[in-house]
Amino acid sequence: MHKDMYLKYQASHTSAITSNQHSLDNMGVGCSQEKYGPRNEQQVKMTKSLVDNLIIGCGLPVSIVEHPNFIKFMADTDSKFRLPSRPHVTNKLVPCAKDKLCESVYTQLEKATFVSLTIDIWTDRRMHSFIAATAHMFLDFETQNCLLHFGILDPSRDLMLVQKLPQKSKKWSLIISLMGR
Repeated sequence: MHKDMYLKYQASHTSAITSNQHSLDNMGVGCSQEKYGPRNEQQVKMTKSLVDNLIIGCGLPVSIVEHPNFIKFMADTDSKFRLPSRPHVTNKLVPCAKDKLCESVYTQLEKATFVSLTIDIWTDRRMHSFIAATAHMFLDFETQNCLLHFGILDPSRDLMLVQKLPQKSKKWSLIISLMGR
């Protein structure tokens, strides 16, 4: 009796699966294209471009990598490209891009003979205070400017700005030594 019921169930189950529907037996079989591997040259190039040009350059939110229309756009652009996850972009790719940019800035600062620093402090309409430090220099007869620090300024804590700025980074010692040249 159980065998008859099982055969009847199996017959109805296999007839319900269409040729387009994936099952565990045919999953992954007949896929037209595989995705790029994580070290593939095109995958690395497009991931770097995504972070450098869209997220950092255009200021788009990291959440764009989860937006259905962006996912569809990227699939239309290159169906083999595997979008990085939001945590991977946030915790790995953006910090790595920031570190590379910081090293480039500090290399420029080391090459400069003279560096002029600008410190700006301002408040927005909601009375939130901000501070920014910018370096200006000549390298190869061309002006170079770079933002060294941007942050929220808490007037109740940050009364001594001169003491606060050097604490922001180990690299500030380089800037202070450049100022003393």
